[in-house]
Amino acid sequence: MELKLDFVHDDGKESGICHVHKVSGAELRKVGEIKFSDESDKRWIRMVMIEDHPNVSVIS
Repeated sequence: MELKLDFVHDDGKESGICHVHKVSGAELRKVGEIKFSDESDKRWIRMVMIEDHPNVSVIS
């Protein structure tokens, strides 16, 4: 299964949501989201979700 992560920040803040999408053919289907409160949380999400997982990548 191939996953794509889309990080969207709240307006003018470090916090936001990481949308998790599953690649389905040529389309992306949203399968979940992870909220983060600052850049440290965002780095942790990237580390846990991407490190040693070649089928996961960031789209923004």
